[in-house]
Amino acid sequence: MSYFLAVLKTIGGPGSLGFLLTSLIAVYAAVRLRPRSRTLAYSLAAILVAGYVVLATPAAAAALVRSLPLVPEPSREAIRATRTLVVFDGDNRQGRHRRARQVMQMAGPDTVWLLGARYLQADLRVSMPPSTTLHYDSTTWNTHAQVVRLQQIAEALPEAPIAIIASSVQMPRIAAQMGATRGAPLLLVPSPLDRELPLSGPIRFVPSYAALTASRDAIYEHAALAYYRWRGDFR
Repeated sequence: MSYFLAVLKTIGGPGSLGFLLTSLIAVYAAVRLRPRSRTLAYSLAAILVAGYVVLATPAAAAALVRSLPLVPEPSREAIRATRTLVVFDGDNRQGRHRRARQVMQMAGPDTVWLLGARYLQADLRVSMPPSTTLHYDSTTWNTHAQVVRLQQIAEALPEAPIAIIASSVQMPRIAAQMGATRGAPLLLVPSPLDRELPLSGPIRFVPSYAALTASRDAIYEHAALAYYRWRGDFR
């Protein structure tokens, strides 16, 4: 199962352009190898493309995102008490940066940690107060590694809360993986998508790449949550 998820992550899961391209190549190969299967193969390809058109609508993307477990926003008072901010790198980097900038303006933390790729490093340096120290950990290459590093950071700190910023789509899995983290209390601060999806009017049925990306991320998170429940990591 873990190997299957790794392959999906490499290709791109359902909803990704990589998955669509791989599937269409497989259909083409099936037709070349078995010409008699042409009708079935083309029918499956048409269904796949139609499914992608549906996934690319904001209405479908919003439904998939809303079906993930809800992670409530922390109060403004709790955020203001934050002395350490931890930013998980990942998709929707613009949304993560905007949220990190808001938290830094509200709290003026002493320390900011960036876990993952360094794409946000320059933006965070520009946005944070002069007295804030930025730490970067490049070894946290996936969400699980980021959560483990977060637990280590929390255990080494006193009671002041730690604010964690990640995608609103990714945050339910982070909350489930953290478990009973010891040390400083953790504030989960979901970041918005890079482009908010229209949720009313006819435009919510008009396909867009932003909506397809949101659908892809939500499908991946649903699959990851199901996998970790199947492994017994959490309920």
